[in-house]
Amino acid sequence: MEIYQLRYFLTIVKCKNFTKAAKQLHITQPALSKQMKCLEEEMRQKLLLRTRKGVQLTPEGKLLKKHAETILMEVEKVNQYIKKESV
Repeated sequence: MEIYQLRYFLTIVKCKNFTKAAKQLHITQPALSKQMKCLEEEMRQKLLLRTRKGVQLTPEGKLLKKHAETILMEVEKVNQYIKKESV
């Protein structure tokens, strides 16, 4: 699991749509789909349900969302701390 995959995942959740998320991330929709497929395969869990109305989270996806938000907040805190200390 990579940090960028967590960012991609959370963007999809926020946009509720792969195409909109891909545009926001400045990547192609097939590339985004491939990354989510890789993440789901690595976790051996279905995380997102693709429906006509958009994307919905599975129970496992809801759990990942909660932890991904925490992880990314901590990464940002570390980045801010390092920038502050290097001045």
